[in-house]
Amino acid sequence: MFSANKISMIWYNNQGWPASVSFVNVFNNALLRGVLLEKNSSISIGEYGITAINHPLPETQIEIDNNIEKTVTLQLLTVICVIFALAFIPASFLVFLIDENSTTSKHLQFVSGVKGITYWSANFLWDLINYSVSIACCIIIFVAFNVQSFVSQMSFLCFFLLLFLYGFALIPLMYSINYLFKTPSTGFVIISSLNIFIGLMTTISTIILDNFQDQPDLVKVKQIVTKLFLIFPHYCLGRGLFDLSTTYQTNVISLRYIPNYVPVSPLQFDTVGRNIMCLTIEGFVFFIFAILVQYRFFISDRICVRASKDLISSNEDDDVATERQRIYSDRTNTSADILRMIDLVKVYGWKFGKKFTAVKQTCVGVKKGECFGLLGINGSGKSTTFKMLTGEISMTNGNAFVNNYCVIKQLDAVHQNLGYCPQFDALDSLLTAREHLYLYARLRGIKRKNIPF
Repeated sequence: MFSANKISMIWYNNQGWPASVSFVNVFNNALLRGVLLEKNSSISIGEYGITAINHPLPETQIEIDNNIEKTVTLQLLTVICVIFALAFIPASFLVFLIDENSTTSKHLQFVSGVKGITYWSANFLWDLINYSVSIACCIIIFVAFNVQSFVSQMSFLCFFLLLFLYGFALIPLMYSINYLFKTPSTGFVIISSLNIFIGLMTTISTIILDNFQDQPDLVKVKQIVTKLFLIFPHYCLGRGLFDLSTTYQTNVISLRYIPNYVPVSPLQFDTVGRNIMCLTIEGFVFFIFAILVQYRFFISDRICVRASKDLISSNEDDDVATERQRIYSDRTNTSADILRMIDLVKVYGWKFGKKFTAVKQTCVGVKKGECFGLLGINGSGKSTTFKMLTGEISMTNGNAFVNNYCVIKQLDAVHQNLGYCPQFDALDSLLTAREHLYLYARLRGIKRKNIPF
């Protein structure tokens, strides 16, 4: 017999917040069904019961602000980690390029017939494939940890485009600056550090400026730098990821409290669309720039002042003077020289006021079938002369012709008419001797069936 005046004690597990309510509800159901059975023993007690609903109170404005602050902090940490991780991948592609430059292996490939646009297109495609593998691993990690800000249905496409286009824009930029380094490890460390520094400083500085909306001067500064920083792929990635996450969180909170709210697409121009557009444009611009640098578009044929008239020695050997006079008197090459050098000059350090003349107005002509040896002591300019003839370095003054093709204006045709063995071994450390022979045979146009190995 249940009595309303009887006191009952309920033991429950207090580990969960709704535990007390749940256990009280269990007791109330038992009490209800006991009373019903006393009154009617044939009743089906399964049809009767009490359902308890526990719903948290609406969040206060302070709680909402605290949650937003925590979310923004986590977003920023995530962005920093992504910038830091992806800074090393494009920089790693420089290692092989710098090594090819330092060993002149790259130059020997050009001499053997490789076109500049072919070389860089192949590098770009291969590096982009390798980069795609890395970002695929990155995306898998985000999916595995279910980071909804980036892998939700609305955010995923934008997230993928930011990661992929970052490599699409930054890789060709790396190509343009690989000439600044002679040691692969040095180039890798410096470029990786620059990638991290630029990415973090530009992204964090604009995020900090977001907190000073009540100061007109800082608002103007923010408007300027947010547009200026778009020239950096690092900023487009970092700020794009932050804005993507912020947009997602804004949509989540707004859908919870605002009726009939329409979520904002992160692909809109004012959110992340602008960053994606800039990365796409920068990818094409930087690749074209790398091609132009390869063809020395920004370096004039004559990068130095006119050579001094006193370069010609007054007491040069008779045979040298005779050869010079022959070259001067035969401007149209009626003597059919296969190789002609006319007043070839190379001056180093002229931009910094410390001139060093490596080659002094060399004039010589070599006829077809003739074996010609260029002799001289160390530092007399022999290697420099051959570097100018093959287009590895530019000429300060003068000109040269190979089979009547101008080295300055027809370098591709010149390469088709000469073979070149540099002073030091221009070998690729990743290839065997057999692979070297096969590579250069194919570059020279020898068919595969005619290569006996």
